[in-house]
Amino acid sequence: MEYVKSNRPAIAVDLDDVVFPCAEGLVAAYNEHYGTNFRPDIPQTTWGPTPEEVQERFNGLQLGTTPGMAKPDWFEEMQVPDRETIEVLRRLAVGYQLYAVSARHYGLADVTKQSIEKYLPGVFEQVILTRRPVETENGIKITTDSKTEIYRQYNMRIAIDDSPHHLECGLEGDDAPLGLAILFGERPWHPGVTIDDPRVVECRTWAEAEEAIARYFTW
Repeated sequence: MEYVKSNRPAIAVDLDDVVFPCAEGLVAAYNEHYGTNFRPDIPQTTWGPTPEEVQERFNGLQLGTTPGMAKPDWFEEMQVPDRETIEVLRRLAVGYQLYAVSARHYGLADVTKQSIEKYLPGVFEQVILTRRPVETENGIKITTDSKTEIYRQYNMRIAIDDSPHHLECGLEGDDAPLGLAILFGERPWHPGVTIDDPRVVECRTWAEAEEAIARYFTW
């Protein structure tokens, strides 16, 4: 769906570990395939391969392209949001423009679209995957666009994300696009990490996030 101007405020909503479960299942799939015993909170710099190689392995597992996988479609099967997520997002979609803004691999576009259409039809104005394939001399590569630029382009004043990095970038500078950053969920990749900024609210549940958004627009 193309972007259409509206008087409803725009909100960016991350997908992995915000709308859909990801980290625990992804690490479990990694451990099963590579015979390891890691957890999401263990720094990937200690996993043996370089962090870049670990990410490539993650990509292969999510896309189902890793040779010898016991169950290539596991990622698609776990794309099921819980009841609270569905109910709150449906309510928010009435008063706000919701945009799914995710750094998922571009190759997951079809799986993402199918899951959203199945469980959250009509909730998001648009789904934006910030990683795009680009042609290089060596064939297709993946480059990461900035979520901050997406926030600015769509005039998003609120972002809901489990990544401190993306939220901090959206709050930087005098022209920062975000007025409210919701650091969401259990954050298995970033346990205990917080952001020292009055514009940041930590919310463990969607009910808490809904309350934080309501408070922001009544200040």
